[in-house]
Amino acid sequence: MPQNIKKRGFLSLISPFLIYYAISFVVQIIAVMAVVFASLPRIMEAMDIDLNNLENIQNMQQIYINEDVMNLILEQYMKHLTLITASAALCTIPFFLWMFCRDNKYE
Repeated sequence: MPQNIKKRGFLSLISPFLIYYAISFVVQIIAVMAVVFASLPRIMEAMDIDLNNLENIQNMQQIYINEDVMNLILEQYMKHLTLITASAALCTIPFFLWMFCRDNKYE
């Protein structure tokens, strides 16, 4: 048995999971921002804000998100959940390939 085998700790065991969840978190934040941006006219309509008179709003704290707006955003997000999950998985493949190649070097 070779003596140059490097001992690895607990972090190397859970690092693939941590990498996947971190990348998935970033992809989901980007997806939510894209969903909100894509459905912005319907959100403004649900919030009773006139798109032509946005300069008339004196205080931006008057704009609040109600339950209808949250349901609209969630509905749009859930429509694309499979695509979002697939995107997160595709983004993790290069990291996992790098980790795989690095592990093969140690062997």
